[in-house]
Amino acid sequence: MSFGGYPIAPGGAGTPGTDGKDAFAATYADFTWGNANEDLFFQVPAGSVDWMAPLQWISVSDGVHAGYLTVIEVGAVDPEAPEYQLVHAMDNGTAGNPTVGTVIASGAIVAVSGKPGPAGANGADGASGSSALFGSGSDGSSTASAGTTTYTVPKYFTTLTIPSGAVVVAEEIHCSVALDVQAGGALRRNGNAASGITAGAALADNVMGGGSAGGGGATGSFGSGTAGTFAADSVGGLGGAGGAGGGGGGAGGAGGGQSGPGASATGWRVPQPAGRWFTGTACHLAVGGTGGGAGGGVGSGSTGAGGGGAGFLFIAAKSLTCAGTISANGGAGAAASGSNCGGGGGGGGGVVMYVAQTATVTGTISAAGGAGGAAAGSGVAGTAGAAGVVIALVG
Repeated sequence: MSFGGYPIAPGGAGTPGTDGKDAFAATYADFTWGNANEDLFFQVPAGSVDWMAPLQWISVSDGVHAGYLTVIEVGAVDPEAPEYQLVHAMDNGTAGNPTVGTVIASGAIVAVSGKPGPAGANGADGASGSSALFGSGSDGSSTASAGTTTYTVPKYFTTLTIPSGAVVVAEEIHCSVALDVQAGGALRRNGNAASGITAGAALADNVMGGGSAGGGGATGSFGSGTAGTFAADSVGGLGGAGGAGGGGGGAGGAGGGQSGPGASATGWRVPQPAGRWFTGTACHLAVGGTGGGAGGGVGSGSTGAGGGGAGFLFIAAKSLTCAGTISANGGAGAAASGSNCGGGGGGGGGVVMYVAQTATVTGTISAAGGAGGAAAGSGVAGTAGAAGVVIALVG
């Protein structure tokens, strides 16, 4: 830099200015909120509100209650109590301000504020709730093949068609457009039938609850039949008792017991996680029916084993058509063989829960108990399992 042809050296740095004042303070003691346009007073540490001026908007928040005030006057420091100043303000009627009589705790933050601006425009609508319930359709459109197709994970179809001759065994089915179970087609979560002395096996708990196993039969036994398996958190039907052996033979085994509400359960969770029941404090995975008991023996021949309990089947379809069968039926008890043995009890029915915007049902939707097994000779037939429950939420 030069002036008149003579060089001029730059000057040195100036002295830094003083720091600006903090535009906030903390209240010195509790104070009580008043009516709109009525006076109220609060204390702040002396010298902490030099930034405050009459008619200024301020915000006050103690972390629980918050609101807006207009300053009327900032009092001078009192020589007899020099540690604080008194601020005179009033509630300016801003929507959402604390109600009259609310106590604002000591240490509340008081800060400079402007009048709240107008509400912004509404945001875009959220996704329709039905899309979460009926699923994404990520598994596409499907027509079940003849024979049995088994799914052990939730399926999210756009459409699922189950034609005559096709059986789909599943736990959880979502259809974002339509589920069509045609005449002669079936969608199931049935319990396993017993065979001879082999009990109906349990259905495992996966994404939905299963069902418990039946009691195993015996050959050449004079004793009582084996009871069906107990099921915790069961909301299905109880398994049937096995029949007694004839001519003073052994008693039939009892159907499996249960803890939980049984088929009268309420408090269901829909849509997610489905298949749970609410106790008032927690959600439980809802298990289906319990197993049937085995028949009693007479020392020769074979008793009938008990059928297995049915599981929980959950369906969510925007449109549901059923001209075939949808079921969570208990497994059948087995027939006895030989002389005078008792038949096996049927497994308890499970749960079918279906949710749809529209439903046309000309076929059968059931959660029946399994049939009891026939006796041999003078033995007693097994008792059918108790029905579970069908829960329909349509509209």
